Amino acid sequence: MTTFPLPPAHAIEPTPSVALPVGDIIGRDEDVERLWRTLEHTSIRLNEVRRCGKSTALRLMKQRSPLGWLCVMTQVQDASSADALVELILGELMLHAGLPEKVKNVIRQFAKTFKSVAVKDTGIELADDFKTQPWRVLRQVMASVNAELEKDAKRLAIIVDEFPDALRAIAQRNPEAAAQVLALFRSARDNESGSRVRWVLTGSIGFHHVTRTLPGHGEGMTDLVVEALPPLAPLWARHLARCFLIGVGIETKADEPAVALLAERSDGIPFVLLMLVNQLHRSHTGLPASAAEADALLLAAATNPMWDDALTPLLAKVDDYYGQIASHAYSVLDAVAAAPMSRGDIAEHLARAGLALADNGLRDLLRLLRDDHYLIRDDADGSVSARVYRWRYPSLRDIWVARQEAEA
Repeated sequence: MTTFPLPPAHAIEPTPSVALPVGDIIGRDEDVERLWRTLEHTSIRLNEVRRCGKSTALRLMKQRSPLGWLCVMTQVQDASSADALVELILGELMLHAGLPEKVKNVIRQFAKTFKSVAVKDTGIELADDFKTQPWRVLRQVMASVNAELEKDAKRLAIIVDEFPDALRAIAQRNPEAAAQVLALFRSARDNESGSRVRWVLTGSIGFHHVTRTLPGHGEGMTDLVVEALPPLAPLWARHLARCFLIGVGIETKADEPAVALLAERSDGIPFVLLMLVNQLHRSHTGLPASAAEADALLLAAATNPMWDDALTPLLAKVDDYYGQIASHAYSVLDAVAAAPMSRGDIAEHLARAGLALADNGLRDLLRLLRDDHYLIRDDADGSVSARVYRWRYPSLRDIWVARQEAEA
């Protein structure tokens, strides 16, 4: 097995803003290779549960750019308007150390020609006359960049992290502008003048929560291939468990049963594994010797106030994104956490709770809960009557239950 630098003890404290060095990222090699294979043919939409390691994997993806590819990564969570979004993307292109100067000169020449784009030391700022039509700027710049890439037989991948956050902020101010942003990206991908540029659009807010409220309901994203970033495979989850344990001064053997228990209980979700090891370290308890002890460790971690802020993105987005059907979502999640249920059983449960939905309303709610990775549908023998819904990840289900009971 390949060895990796071990994280220091402080690296396993709940500080989401601290990024691991690329050399410490484990278990994502195959995922990164798969994403690059997809980019050979098309752009990507990547949407997974928050805190599963998307941004970390994308940093590794950038570092592992194949021969002939350039890769730029930008984070656009703070963009609340279409022009701010375009400024961030073009600014990152200007500042990217690995991008050839002649590609950057394309942007500079655009600024000189139109006298409407200011090139600053820190990036790009659109002039007032372009702020009302920023998509025109991006389209023209990217067409010129594409032509320059063509000359050198290069391709460019632009990773836009937290794209749904930006789109949602834009939509709250101007839904038409948000729809135009999607149309812009669609035209850039469909047009031959953008054939050497690929996009990776990703974020922790489900795209579906934004696009369903827009004119056209997000039809500008239908060409994107949806890729997944699954939890760590068991082998890598065990390896990460050992790294975290050593980080707090607990030496273990590779075949230590407790390592397998921690890895299995985390469902391979790095953040949950982080919770388990921190709870074990802070409580000064011994390593779990059984599945029941691993369960108890998870429940203790779930109700530890130390994790309140860190757990919020995982468990509190129902209020933010489900709006008028938030109560219905809570009720379904609570019920399915107790036991898997068929769609008919869920409908009866909601009716008994005074939250009955029309058939199409229940269908949409269940789709949202699946798209948000709360639930998964088991089709058992393939028949409609045998379909049941259950929580996708047992660890998140148990954290949900523990938090709901603690706040009751």
